[in-house]
Amino acid sequence: MINEIFLRNDYRFLIERITKNTNPNNNYSLIDAIFIPFRKQHVNVNELLQILSFYKGPIYLMPSEEKDLKYISWNSSLKVLSILLKDTNFLSFFNSLLTTNNVFYNNTSWDLPLKRNYALYFSRKNGYSKILLIDDDIRGVNLNILKMGSQSLNDYLLSGCFIEDFPDISIIDHLDVVAGEKIVSSLSGSFLFIKPFSSYSFFPNIYNEDLLFMLPHIIDRSICSFGSIQQLPYDPFQDPSKASFQEFGDIIAEGLFALLSSNLYEHRFNKKAWEHILNERKKILLNLRDTLKDIKVQKIIDSAMIVNKTITTEACLNFLDNMERDRQTWNSFLKESS
Repeated sequence: MINEIFLRNDYRFLIERITKNTNPNNNYSLIDAIFIPFRKQHVNVNELLQILSFYKGPIYLMPSEEKDLKYISWNSSLKVLSILLKDTNFLSFFNSLLTTNNVFYNNTSWDLPLKRNYALYFSRKNGYSKILLIDDDIRGVNLNILKMGSQSLNDYLLSGCFIEDFPDISIIDHLDVVAGEKIVSSLSGSFLFIKPFSSYSFFPNIYNEDLLFMLPHIIDRSICSFGSIQQLPYDPFQDPSKASFQEFGDIIAEGLFALLSSNLYEHRFNKKAWEHILNERKKILLNLRDTLKDIKVQKIIDSAMIVNKTITTEACLNFLDNMERDRQTWNSFLKESS
């Protein structure tokens, strides 16, 4: 049975697809707030703000540093505000989470999980019942999509659109595409509608944190998709070191979704299951190395393999245990803080 776990399963079939025929001229209520986490990419942010000019609710920019706001074009017709993460109570709590202190990510400056969690916390503090998380490189947003997103949250806790033309996937997944594999993108935190008071998950401090945030809602079918959205293309192979950064998060997320797609999710704490998953991951990396001979590509794969060799079944099982503990801690914290 364990040998039936395949890492490349398309798990989008687990997310319900819906069609909403929303007329843009109808006075249907929009979401309460939009949150845009970003780091340095002020050109992308300015373009996105222009696209969102039809939206009259609050738009919160979440930069990594205050200097990232220097080149933002503040449009007086929009209600654009900034959030600098200086809430000591929240920061102390986030830093105390078991998953925040996992050895693969606790010494990085990567702050996307922190920002996305804070958006949920901030929304509850301000009474926002429906919000949108959107990355600065998302395009194709319009009034009708926001209305469909808002409407879908009447029946679901999360919703979003698939990114079809340039999949929001890892560097190794992009190499799989180059090698001829068909890799599809699921929903992601780059464009996600959320009900903050009803959602019971959190973004753990790990690459693919958005997939892990959505996982409990996928399991209980409280998430849906209702169309497609665009993401600006980029060179995924520009920085080979990112493959090493992503490796542990790729293994955890792909392993859990492989278990779920194979109807074996109850075996997520099974040591033999993770031995199989780690072996399958090694095969994927080795097959890519044998197939793709470009020197730059080889460096990317080698970067991933260096970290891959340090990942044990115990590390995977420990992270899963910590994540489920943290999810309970997170929900208790939100209730106490609201």
